[in-house]
Amino acid sequence: MTKSETKKYWLDQPGNINKLFYCVIALACLVAIPDILALFHILYDKHPKTGIEEIPVFYGLYSMIAFLTLLIIANAVRSFLKRGEDYYD
Repeated sequence: MTKSETKKYWLDQPGNINKLFYCVIALACLVAIPDILALFHILYDKHPKTGIEEIPVFYGLYSMIAFLTLLIIANAVRSFLKRGEDYYD
């Protein structure tokens, strides 16, 4: 047997994989707590500077519209930028 076949790693044991999974879930929950509290306006008081910022989910809607616009533009640009399959042959 070689040295690499006998070496045991930490993630080779099934119990450690479960521990790692639960640690990642716990970390994700801890990171999400401020976002959840901000969703219900518990952490801060909003001071909008313009009238459109008073819409409850304005920034989420704005980012979704911007993302979809970029996707549409990218698909349009792709049609005249793409090359044939045998371009580099």
